[in-house]
Amino acid sequence: MKILVILFVVFLVLGGGGGAAWWFLLREAPEGEQAEVAAEDATALVSMVRVIRLDPIILPVLREDQVTLHVTAVVVIELTGSVERGALSGFAEPLRDTMLSALYGIYSVRYVQERGYNIPAVRARLILAAERVLGEGAVKTVRLQDINKRVLDPG
Repeated sequence: MKILVILFVVFLVLGGGGGAAWWFLLREAPEGEQAEVAAEDATALVSMVRVIRLDPIILPVLREDQVTLHVTAVVVIELTGSVERGALSGFAEPLRDTMLSALYGIYSVRYVQERGYNIPAVRARLILAAERVLGEGAVKTVRLQDINKRVLDPG
């Protein structure tokens, strides 16, 4: 009985792999105008961006002239509409600098350190900072992901 179950699973996996290979590699492409429209739409979608993921931001938090907390976070900005990828290249550094300044201001408040970093007040402040660079109404939401905190011994 075990051999039958194992053979069934092996044939199921091989059949799935064969079906996927046919679908992605051997299937005929759409003909005529549909193929041209599909190619243009695919090119347009690849060049459009709805989410901006900044490089990790490293943020030392100071208390009484000593670094007490070391925070690393990734800022993800979701846009209200699509923007061409090339248009964002000029905004990368000013956006990162603005987010860094906003995060320094946010993390200096003890209330935020005690309550957490994804509270609505933090998001609202980061959205305002992003809109200063990208334009008013361009940002749907801002999220902090991959937050790593390391408490440093002040002694």
